[in-house]
Amino acid sequence: MGLTETLIFYLVVGIGVAVAVLLADDQASSGELVFRISSSVFFWPLYVPILLQRPPASSQTSQTEMTEPAPRDEMVASIHQVEAELESALKSLDGWAECVLARDDYRFSELRAAWHLQADRIRELDALLAQPEFLLDTQSDEENRSASMEKLKQTSEARIRHT
Repeated sequence: MGLTETLIFYLVVGIGVAVAVLLADDQASSGELVFRISSSVFFWPLYVPILLQRPPASSQTSQTEMTEPAPRDEMVASIHQVEAELESALKSLDGWAECVLARDDYRFSELRAAWHLQADRIRELDALLAQPEFLLDTQSDEENRSASMEKLKQTSEARIRHT
């Protein structure tokens, strides 16, 4: 097989990958799409793993929408906002780093679980501190403050006398 046949075969496969890039990327701008298609013709060996690892976009969004519970309080609402921003940031990569991040997908799941666990622990602490025995008595607090000020005044006077 000569060099000409190898180049023709390389370009035919590259055109096939370019068509796959065109069909797979519906959210890119026209400039990005032209760049990706033209570069995928010549650098198709780099695009093939990305195309093979990317799940369909429709299954990602439907799965995310189905698993989100309704926000119960401000912490859950904040966690959902951060999760949505993380998803948006990951989707904005447009396949350039998805093959690298695909291996770390379980870490994102662990991070989300840790956020929810910490929110539950904070709620438990809030409930514990809201019990009557943990509430501060403002009158006794005022008395303690005035007693502390009196002791400070006596200490200062004693220092002045002994110097």
